Amino acid sequence: MMRPSTPPSPTWRAFLRNHLECIASVDFFVVPTATFRILFVFIVLQHQRRRILHFGVTVSPTSQWTSQQIREAFP
Repeated sequence: MMRPSTPPSPTWRAFLRNHLECIASVDFFVVPTATFRILFVFIVLQHQRRRILHFGVTVSPTSQWTSQQIREAFP
């Protein structure tokens, strides 16, 4: 008994190209200031247009602040 042939799975590059409009990157990093303070930056980048969707800066991130940033970035 022969199995029906299945189409090959798309390559990773094809997957990214097909879903580019739905892909975003999220980063959370620190920036030291000239006065030796630490700022926490939350940024969301859209891959399709290579633009910033949302960013937030704070001196004391909390889970509530972070979840608010995500809600604002993805309404």
